[in-house]
Amino acid sequence: MGEGRKNVSVRLIEGKAPVMASCRGCGRRIESCGHGPAGNFLCSSCHHQQEAKGREKGGLGHLGFKALVLSGILAVGFSGMSLCVLYLLGTGRAGWFALLLTFELLVLVCPLIVFRHLRHVALLAAALYCPLGVWCLLWSVAPGVKWEYSGATRWGGIMFIALGLLGLYIYLRDLKRLPRW
Repeated sequence: MGEGRKNVSVRLIEGKAPVMASCRGCGRRIESCGHGPAGNFLCSSCHHQQEAKGREKGGLGHLGFKALVLSGILAVGFSGMSLCVLYLLGTGRAGWFALLLTFELLVLVCPLIVFRHLRHVALLAAALYCPLGVWCLLWSVAPGVKWEYSGATRWGGIMFIALGLLGLYIYLRDLKRLPRW
């Protein structure tokens, strides 16, 4: 308690009023008094990347970010589930349907689990793209799907896995390089 009073009195003596910003990932109020981070930093609670400008800039706030991420994840998940159901109705192969549906549920669950705790965009992309890539690879080799774009779907799956691994690399790089505030 005495430490908090000391910080307030030091700020008043220095003549610098604290600058308050809101995290765009979790909405946490971040206080900075001039001696805070310069440049980019990570929110210490959700790891969402921030910019230290000394003022809040307009644009997408944390509620807009949450709505955009959740609607995107749900749209990808439900479209994949509808493809799995159409596969079952078209081919009648319950084993492959269960395998495709399992990986499609991973496409939904993995980013939602990450989103519940961390809001770093690169990590969210990695949690979405890696299972989606595996699902695309499985979809391209599924028996009974006789269509001309299975090669493109296979390369799309490889691309999604590569994007997911790139997102994981960017997250780990930011975690080591950027300070948390």
